[in-house]
Amino acid sequence: MCCFDNSLTRRFAIQVHVGYPTLQDRIDILTRLFTDIENDVTGAQLSEVVRELNGWAGSDIEKMAREAAMAPVRECINAAASLENRSNSISTTTREALIVGFHNLRPVNVQDVKNAICFITSNMDAKANPSDEGRSE
Repeated sequence: MCCFDNSLTRRFAIQVHVGYPTLQDRIDILTRLFTDIENDVTGAQLSEVVRELNGWAGSDIEKMAREAAMAPVRECINAAASLENRSNSISTTTREALIVGFHNLRPVNVQDVKNAICFITSNMDAKANPSDEGRSE
């Protein structure tokens, strides 16, 4: 309850403390999240990844899965943008490449998941330790 004033929390009739997901919970959460996402993450890779998520809340795991799912989409957009940069305008070819790319997105892989873990971890660290930049004394 570090983020709330005690006087505020006393006003609630019931307080429920929810712990972090267990290893099996994390496996179940990721399995459910990846069910609707085309991926080639094996069971062994999933078991390896969930060990890195010890101490993560379910919402953090969900953010990480969304971030991993966006990796193939970002690759497609970046490929279309590089075509656009070469021609200095948005051409029919660029649009077609984007449409074809979206129809042929590659599956999410374990490296996408590991990159997403690094990304989410760095965001969590930044929120936990805000810098003094931009603050005036």
